Amino acid sequence: MQHRKESIPFCCTDTLGPKIDSLKWTMYTMNYYMTAHHYRSNDYPSKNILECSLSFNRIDTVSRDTTHFLFSFYYGTPKDVYVPEPFYFSGIGYSKVGKNYFPVLSTSNQKFINDEAASKLVFQERENSFLKYLMDYTEEMSLWLKNEAKKRKAS
Repeated sequence: MQHRKESIPFCCTDTLGPKIDSLKWTMYTMNYYMTAHHYRSNDYPSKNILECSLSFNRIDTVSRDTTHFLFSFYYGTPKDVYVPEPFYFSGIGYSKVGKNYFPVLSTSNQKFINDEAASKLVFQERENSFLKYLMDYTEEMSLWLKNEAKKRKAS
């Protein structure tokens, strides 16, 4: 299925829809200010989300209208999943009816599904804040994010 280029926040498309790198970048923009904790154990130290790598988990068809592209943050190996707290954006959704990409929250996200203007505003505000944050960021960062930020001239 092809999507219109202008309907995807900050990204390009290919014949399969949004490119994974664009979705990953958007995931970091939505979660950058959070601290993450190991999913299964308190024995691991918490991490700044930018230190974590991001893996694509799956595409969920939530309904005939709605699809979610879901991701996990990890540190070390993909089995060492870290979860941002207290809530986080776990993916990017797409509504065919609303022709709209929207953030998928770890809690409810219904208000974004059919409100293209609200979704675009949230995505754009988060990316602008993230870009400003990266300009002064000097701590550890995942290799993928460091390289992507250079490509986007954000660091």
